[in-house]
Amino acid sequence: MKAILAPWGFMRILRLVMGVVIMYQSFANQQPWIGVLGGFFVIQVLMNTGCNAAGCNPTITRRNPLDKAKEVVYEDV
Repeated sequence: MKAILAPWGFMRILRLVMGVVIMYQSFANQQPWIGVLGGFFVIQVLMNTGCNAAGCNPTITRRNPLDKAKEVVYEDV
């Protein structure tokens, strides 16, 4: 329920409208597989999942700049 009530931005509303239009057009043109695709988009919008224009939010690991680099020890071969 929290995912549905999450903040609705412009892009999320636009994706919802586009998904509903795709579903409507698919059933008006009797192409149910395209309607399934539109339904998939609507489910993604309602559950607030999937990628959007900002990307897929990859996890970024950041080093602390205060950490000192480990000293590398080389051996003679």
